[in-house]
Amino acid sequence: MAGLDTVLDTESIDDHKYLLRIPEGWEQGASTFGGLVIGAMVRAMTRTLDDGTRSLRTLNAELIGAVQAGDAILKLRTLRQGNAVSALSVECSQGDELVVHAVGIFGRPRPFDETWRELPPPVFGPWQETRAAELDASIAPRFTRQFEYRPIFGAPFEGGSPRCEGWVRPREICSIRDEAYISAIADAWWLAAMVKLASPRPAATLCFSIDFHSPIEGLGVEAPLYHRGYVSALSDGYATEVRELWGQDGRLVSINRQVVVIIK
Repeated sequence: MAGLDTVLDTESIDDHKYLLRIPEGWEQGASTFGGLVIGAMVRAMTRTLDDGTRSLRTLNAELIGAVQAGDAILKLRTLRQGNAVSALSVECSQGDELVVHAVGIFGRPRPFDETWRELPPPVFGPWQETRAAELDASIAPRFTRQFEYRPIFGAPFEGGSPRCEGWVRPREICSIRDEAYISAIADAWWLAAMVKLASPRPAATLCFSIDFHSPIEGLGVEAPLYHRGYVSALSDGYATEVRELWGQDGRLVSINRQVVVIIK
């Protein structure tokens, strides 16, 4: 089964078009794991921009269709190329259907001396001291077999506050740990809403927004990232979930906001 490193890479068709080959084994219900598709779109954006001075700062994506295993086409367009900021859009299509649309903003570092963070970091010990969990294969999405989870708290269907925390990493070590990798890891944990629910419910992400705050160089290729997620509100079957990724050294890696629909 192809690992994350392999499936995030796309084949160039021309300067603004790529072929994404989605293998079996990455299913999330009736669709493909969204983090895989978004990660591949991020990497294609970076290749198209081809500017090492500009990093991806934020990405907003709408998952408007069910992505299936097989081939998908990524079409990219440069929306703006400024002195310090570039904006690119990418469309993911299968057949004649548009299934995912995203816009990424790339920017150069600014001459701003201050660095601060009001968000309190989670409290955790060494990741090696937390045992890896065995997820129930009868209810866990198939793609979760590609990841190792070391939960701290917030198991699905246990009741209580819709919050969850723990360490996560791909089972197969990835040689490239870029924003595409971070995007995939940000989506890998189970929904915090599932902690509060009494039983499994089909759900899907409609909107996916992620901001990148720190690269993960120096953390070690085997080191997992720490996931902290919570649902801020749920009404009419639509939940707003915030997901953070942290490095083992306490650095804030990313903040991901998702709008999730509980289908039935």
